[in-house]
Amino acid sequence: MTYFTWITEKIAIGEWNASYEPFDTIVNLSYINQNVNELEHGKMDTEDHAGKTIYTLGVYDTDNDAFLFLSFLYRVVPLLSPTALILFQCHDGKSRSVCMALAYLCKFHDVSIETGMTMIHIKRPIIHPRPSFVNMVITWNDLRRG
Repeated sequence: MTYFTWITEKIAIGEWNASYEPFDTIVNLSYINQNVNELEHGKMDTEDHAGKTIYTLGVYDTDNDAFLFLSFLYRVVPLLSPTALILFQCHDGKSRSVCMALAYLCKFHDVSIETGMTMIHIKRPIIHPRPSFVNMVITWNDLRRG
């Protein structure tokens, strides 16, 4: 099983155990868990492994981390390529990864928040993004457009 869903021909949203096989870039927003990884809250690690770039972001899926999520939008989205195959990944592929993928769609596909959410929901109906994180994507998108 692959544990991810293609949203466009270039981007997918997946769960913590999604296969990295077809992707060039992985944006991993999985839980910070000392038994699984050494990531610290608020930190971003970048790793190049077997021809893949992996960004691992230390952010919890809580309203308290909404502004931290916003800072990761500013740090990560500009690093992404519109030609790469990208996996946006979090624990269940329902909230943090959805919001990061939404920001990608707004920037590289020039879609509105509503259109981006519809695109994602049609392909991955299990989504349930945290409203505070969606609000941070709206803020980020408004500020980047000026």
